[in-house]
Amino acid sequence: MFDAEFTRCKLTGSMFDGCTYGALKVSGGDWSFVGLPGADLRGSRFSEVRLREADLTGARLQSAELRGCDLSGSWLHSADLTGCDLRGSDLAVFDLNATRFQRAVIDPYQAATVATVFGFDVRPG
Repeated sequence: MFDAEFTRCKLTGSMFDGCTYGALKVSGGDWSFVGLPGADLRGSRFSEVRLREADLTGARLQSAELRGCDLSGSWLHSADLTGCDLRGSDLAVFDLNATRFQRAVIDPYQAATVATVFGFDVRPG
């Protein structure tokens, strides 16, 4: 799937095993329940994709983009999102202790959500 591009595709419940992804680009569509455990998705781009309950356990998403994605119920244990652009995506599912996030990019709303998860009382100035 090197340099593949999917636009508004429905791949619900598909399992990808032993694939080479390279510069994968996904725009829109429903990838709910997709299995990508341990996938090397470095540099890939997902935009406005429904990834509900997707298995991204141990996935390598360094410098990837997950912009505006619905990750509700997704499995991200041991995933590496170092430098990943997560703006607009749902971060509520992330186990901040079991997923790597160094230098990940988020928006101000997401920053407030993360601070709340850590127990901070976020208030306006």
